Amino acid sequence: MPLNHADSRVLWRHIDGRISLWNVDDQGEVISFKEHGPFEGWTPVHYGDSRVLWRHADNHISLWKVSDQGEVISFKEHGPFGGWTALNYANGRILWRG
Repeated sequence: MPLNHADSRVLWRHIDGRISLWNVDDQGEVISFKEHGPFEGWTPVHYGDSRVLWRHADNHISLWKVSDQGEVISFKEHGPFGGWTALNYANGRILWRG
């Protein structure tokens, strides 16, 4: 299932929890892709600004910075924060629902 499209990339989530991050050209043709996971307890949430947002079953998050090839460069984890669930990442901000 496609989660979203941003920065000429499409983030797909497989039923088993793994992701496939596709680089696409202006015509929508796949140039390359990179897969990650699945990781026990983690669900991919969103892609934007070369970041992949993951949410754990306990509601803490992991925000991955990825290279142009889709390789993980770094990551930062946050939370969990009681009663809050991460929904989206864009423009350097995480959107939470409480």
